[in-house]
This record gives sequence, structure tokens and C-alpha cells, in this order.
Amino acid sequence: MPQTSPEHNRLIVSTIGAMQQQGMTGIKAAHTDDYVQPDQIGNYIPDVTAFAQGEHMEYLPLEVKVWSPMACFTRPENKVERVSYPTPTPSAARGILEAIFWKPEFRYRVREIAVLRPIQFASILRNEVDGKATGSEGISITERRQQRHTLLLRDVAYVLKADIVLRPHATDDVAKYRDQFQRRVQRGQCFHRPALGCREFAADFAPPDGSEAPIADTRSLGMMLFDVAFGSSSGTPLFWEAQMERGRVRVPDSLYDALGGLT
Repeated sequence: MPQTSPEHNRLIVSTIGAMQQQGMTGIKAAHTDDYVQPDQIGNYIPDVTAFAQGEHMEYLPLEVKVWSPMACFTRPENKVERVSYPTPTPSAARGILEAIFWKPEFRYRVREIAVLRPIQFASILRNEVDGKATGSEGISITERRQQRHTLLLRDVAYVLKADIVLRPHATDDVAKYRDQFQRRVQRGQCFHRPALGCREFAADFAPPDGSEAPIADTRSLGMMLFDVAFGSSSGTPLFWEAQMERGRVRVPDSLYDALGGLT
């Protein structure tokens, strides 16, 4: 630990107190890529000084564990027969988080998707209809029923990591929304039941208990849908070359920069 003065010692104590009061498990060091835990504060005097002076320090990403017997993150290039991506897309992960907690004052920025169970595909046959009911007119299920194959994932579990990014009109501190999200996850509360892709594949969720370990699988996932920008009348899809490294799919910031330019 570097030599500290009495002033630095007071900063260290006040910083730890502020972190505990705001429910922070750590702060991101401004001069390194490290996440600083409370017992490590003394090693980061420049960052403690910045934090005490009110400069911006990043929170650790929010985490939630989700799992389900089945999931289907449909590839958009398959129009009729549904075929799932090997992992959730960032937009699907965002939808899961928004099902748990959402406010118009912020948006989620998914940072990482950790795959906890081996990737396994299964094929099922489902009864669907070949059209939609419009207006007051109904639709005859027996006359318009079609059987379609779905190539889905089975026995899945993930840990989703994301940041909350405030929108320009937000007036409250981000800590408020982080605390609300964490309380809802701990209590099992949600606006509507999260689904892994298709609505019928409902998911359970809970806080990670620390025992979760990603699978030891590294592979290219190919071109994957990142998100859709709705800045114009029609949505603009954005794709990226996804890569899974030892069970972790990390989402680069450049994708969100590109998405922001389209909205």
C-alpha cells in the first residue's frame, strides 16, 4: 500500500462510508481498469481523491441469474421455421431485465452474458396459425393451423451483467434505480414474467450466489442481431460478429455508440 497522509486516511474512511451508504460493492478506478473493493481503497489514492471530490465513478454491473428448461432466441433470417442462436442476443437480455424492472428515466446497457450450462439444441413440432386476427374479425384456428419445427435450446442458465444508463431527462441518481432493481431480483418481483426468446419459454430468475461458473467453451457465434434502432419510421437492425470466450459473450461499447447514432 502506498504511503498515506492523515488527509488521505480521512478520504479512505469517508469513501468506504459513502460506498456502503450507496450500496456499492466497488468503484471503477479512474486511472486503471480495476474495480476497487472497500478493503483495497488505500491502494488507489488518486481515485479516492476523485471520488471524494464528486467526480464520476462507475458502479459494478448489475447481475441476475436466469434459467429455464427451454429457450429460443430466433434468428431473423429464418422466416418460417424458428432456429435459435446458441446464446441470448443483447436485445433479448435487455428484454429480460426490462421485464424485471423498467423506468423511462434509464436504459440498460448489457455488458456480458455468461453461459452456465452446455449449449444443447432440441427440435420440437408446434401447432401455429398462418396469419393474424385483424380488427373485429376472428381467425379459425382449425382452418389455418400449421405445424412448424422449432430448433431451440434446452436446459439453459445464464448470468446477465448490465449497467443502468440514465437518460437526459432523469433527475434522480442512478443508485436509486440500481437499488430498486436489486430489491426486485431478491424478492422475485417483475412487471411480467421474463421469457427466454419466445413468450412460452418463461424464465426463473434470482441473484447469483457466487457459485456460478461459465462453461469452458470458446467459439465464434457468427453474425448475431445486436439490437434494432427505431429512430425512423422503420426499425434499423444492427448486427455484429459475436464471439464467446470461455463461456462469456462480452458486448463492446462500440455497438452502443453505433446504436446511439441511429436513434
